[in-house]
Amino acid sequence: MKVVYVYIKSIGVILSCFIMAFYILSYAASGGTSVWLAYWSNKNTLTPNSSNNTNNTADPELVLYLGVYALLGFIQGIFTLGSAYFFAIGTIYASRDLHRLLLLNVVRLPMSFFDKTPIGRIVNRFSKDIYLIDETIPYSISDFMGTFFSVLTTIIIISYATPLFLIVVIPMIIFYLFVQRFYVCSSRQLKRIESVTRSPIYSHFQESLTGVSTIRAYKKQASFIQESEDRVDRNQEVYYPSICADRWLAIRLEFVGHSVVFFAAIFAVVSRELSITNAGLIGLSISYALMITEDLNWLVRMTSELETNFVAIERVIEYAELKREASPVTDKINLPANWPQHGNVQFNQYSVKYREDLDLVIDHLDLEIRGGQKLAIVGRTGAGKSSMTLALFRILEATGGSIVIDGVNIADVGLDDLRSRLTIIPQDPVLFSGTLRSNLDPFGEFSACVYLSQIG
Repeated sequence: MKVVYVYIKSIGVILSCFIMAFYILSYAASGGTSVWLAYWSNKNTLTPNSSNNTNNTADPELVLYLGVYALLGFIQGIFTLGSAYFFAIGTIYASRDLHRLLLLNVVRLPMSFFDKTPIGRIVNRFSKDIYLIDETIPYSISDFMGTFFSVLTTIIIISYATPLFLIVVIPMIIFYLFVQRFYVCSSRQLKRIESVTRSPIYSHFQESLTGVSTIRAYKKQASFIQESEDRVDRNQEVYYPSICADRWLAIRLEFVGHSVVFFAAIFAVVSRELSITNAGLIGLSISYALMITEDLNWLVRMTSELETNFVAIERVIEYAELKREASPVTDKINLPANWPQHGNVQFNQYSVKYREDLDLVIDHLDLEIRGGQKLAIVGRTGAGKSSMTLALFRILEATGGSIVIDGVNIADVGLDDLRSRLTIIPQDPVLFSGTLRSNLDPFGEFSACVYLSQIG
């Protein structure tokens, strides 16, 4: 329900109410048109002697029936058009809002998240899941609502035309709901497994592209191709049970649909014998009953598809609600405009770890570096050399202690302010794009004379 609530909130509660109201009124007008036509079929629409007269004149009842029928058709068209328009606008709002929530939160997640999360899983959120939200879910919702109201209209019309049909409605609904829930739960789990087995395919593909030169240098193309095929095979293994589940559902829905037709026909005959209905309504009842088998089948499939596709929204919400880094803006202290001016750095009993479940990489470090001093940190791999740099930029948050730069505790400084006033040369070589000027002064804060003097 949380996923549905978030999606409705993204569309807008008022707009969602408008969409629902327009759908209800559209199908109410559609059902009313059919019922009105059934009553019209039982009436004489011409004057008694019209067949013998050269100049036939329309009976006033003909004008009435024709006018009401045309009005109901016009109302149905207006509400159908309105529901389609508001629904299209609402789903655009929802897609835009959910993508914005995901993007804004992911770019603010701590580095520990990216250390333990495969890149393919993140790419999957922004590719497959966002595609489902943009393209697939709106169509699934539209088809579900259309099919649901079509089935509801059919049951109401059959019950109205042959009231005896109400005797079997409740047992059939109970059986139908049981089949639906059983299938939907199974199908949803199969889709989730398929989604989980899909992410390793993206990860392996991304890794292969990144290391294609190394793979070719060591002549490991065959092993990487085999690994890719194995991951695709594991993903496809989930597809066969999905097909079996679809066949299981189809058999039971055919039974429900044919039962509706059978009982509608039986009760139509009984109702006619008891003179509690007319021929027009009986014909309407049978014609609607013949359509319900396909509608029931489609309704369950749309319900399953909708719940399955809503997993994409659930996965987006999962990332959108992950704990972010600290605030990007300094709000606890009044940070001087020229900070840091001297460059005095103090580590006071500083401790840090990469994740909560790992050991400390820096354990109660006490260190003071005065402004202008040059310091080389020497140690074996894993001693914490790079971790000190990450700690200065608060890419790793302190487990204990503090780091003070020019008398200011960096824990009180906003991340954007802190990182924009420190400089780092990455240990991995990077070829920066753009001009030399754009790299030296990316924010355009200095004149050409200033940065030209810096490079001699």
